[in-house]
Amino acid sequence: MKRYIKTLAGIIAISLTVTSLFSCSSSKKEESSEETVTEPATTEAPTEAETEEEFRKAEAREEMTITWLSDYDLNPARHEKRSSALEIFEDVFGGKINYVATTADGKYDRLAEMLNAGETVDMFPYEQGAFPEGLTRDLYAPLDPYYEELGMDTGIWDDMQEVIDMYSYKDGHYVIPYSFTNPVVLTYSRKMIQQEGLSDPYELYKQGSWNWDTFMDMMQTFKENTPDGTTRYGISGELGRAALASSGHTVVKKENGQLVNNISDPEIAKAEQMVIDVSQQGLYRSNWLEHFDTDGNILFYAMGTWTLGESNALNDDKDLMIVPFPKSPTSDRYYISCDHNARLLARNSQKGAAVATYIRCERLAATEATFADDKKTAATTPVKSAMGDVKSVITPEQYDALLEFTDPTQVFPIFDFGYGMGNNMYNYKGEGVLYSMEKNLTDGYYASWDNACEAWTGLVAGEVDRFAQ
Repeated sequence: MKRYIKTLAGIIAISLTVTSLFSCSSSKKEESSEETVTEPATTEAPTEAETEEEFRKAEAREEMTITWLSDYDLNPARHEKRSSALEIFEDVFGGKINYVATTADGKYDRLAEMLNAGETVDMFPYEQGAFPEGLTRDLYAPLDPYYEELGMDTGIWDDMQEVIDMYSYKDGHYVIPYSFTNPVVLTYSRKMIQQEGLSDPYELYKQGSWNWDTFMDMMQTFKENTPDGTTRYGISGELGRAALASSGHTVVKKENGQLVNNISDPEIAKAEQMVIDVSQQGLYRSNWLEHFDTDGNILFYAMGTWTLGESNALNDDKDLMIVPFPKSPTSDRYYISCDHNARLLARNSQKGAAVATYIRCERLAATEATFADDKKTAATTPVKSAMGDVKSVITPEQYDALLEFTDPTQVFPIFDFGYGMGNNMYNYKGEGVLYSMEKNLTDGYYASWDNACEAWTGLVAGEVDRFAQ
């Protein structure tokens, strides 16, 4: 390769990386293994590094040039640093990414149009609704022929094998997640826990005794201790999604290679009945909050970690900590709802090897130990306003805990095919069976899980039958 190309070790040593564990899932750039860092604008002549960048792009190997269709660019904006994944892809493998812009709402139709017109698309973003619904439109190709380029035998995917197998469908693996971010956790105040005479949930988690029973007992005790003139709640936020995931079972499961309606599963029934009990006992506050309650009247806040930095800044006197949603009392494993970061190979792409290589670069950027110190430093550095006020901050202890919560060997990231089976099952506009399971149970629409299950099972069965045809 050209004279200035760095080795992987060199790239890792000099790259400033910022963790995406705490990033909002709606921020598209941050779905990579780290976010880019903006540098001050300058009007100076091009630097040696800028000249080198232009030369590098000109020297990119054609067979490693990928056309990326998305509503966000993987290339850095001017005065931004490249992500570590892109740096490895370009400098080590001679790759290049050509960005084709589309809209968030229209990207699936645009992909179909381009493929049907014979236009080039190689790589497409994975998100919750992309798979397996996209297969009904023949949008993607499996990655199995490119396992060598993915580096499957190099050891970097060893702790992901169970997750990768979970995504296998029909003739192969269309989704191979390289990392997990934004887990739905419970934020709580250790100061409040101590004042109420309760056990620390994180300590219970480490002991393996943080389960639905201890969780319910804590919330009930907190509410029973409500001072006069005050209203207390046990929890707010995404209780429905977190509880369903914690069962370790999915509404749609894979059985003998086929999708199966599993909404009547006994473990799901237990988790959903717990949600109904929380609602009926007045333990759930339905008002939407984007941070941990500053009034000290809600014990737990269930939300993705994109809210954690602001929660800390607004509650700097409460000693906040995080913990996964509790497990079933009969389970020996914790399960969590989170974002699964991946890229999809477009149908008819002639650059499957290049796309697989880029995914490998994302995996390297997410797992290489040499990145760890810089990531932690960047993630735990307070974000301040122009006036010097702290707007967001993550503590080192919280950061270390989140690394554990996104390690599939410690807390397993659940995947339900149902979330990607079209609008009748789920969408962000508040429609579909799974959305109803997340929202309607907490809002008290059903007196029992049996009633809710009876109302929804036919819809799930219909969608499963559609995929079987």
